[in-house]
Amino acid sequence: MHSVAMNRRKMRFANGALALNRTKVVFRMDMETNEPFQAAAYPIKDSNRLVEEYMLLANYLVAERLITHGKGLGTLR
Repeated sequence: MHSVAMNRRKMRFANGALALNRTKVVFRMDMETNEPFQAAAYPIKDSNRLVEEYMLLANYLVAERLITHGKGLGTLR
């Protein structure tokens, strides 16, 4: 699954896909005061990319199905 996802990702970017590479921030909270005491960048792992790729594929397949079988009733954005 991983190699398929990474090949799909490579093809998407080769075809002009937009890369949104903003840094995500996570916070550690103090259990007593419920206030943040530390912030750090969230590391994006291969597992995140794998899930992202299959979510995009699912969205694509649903949109394709709406176009081919929806008789003009589906709303796409």
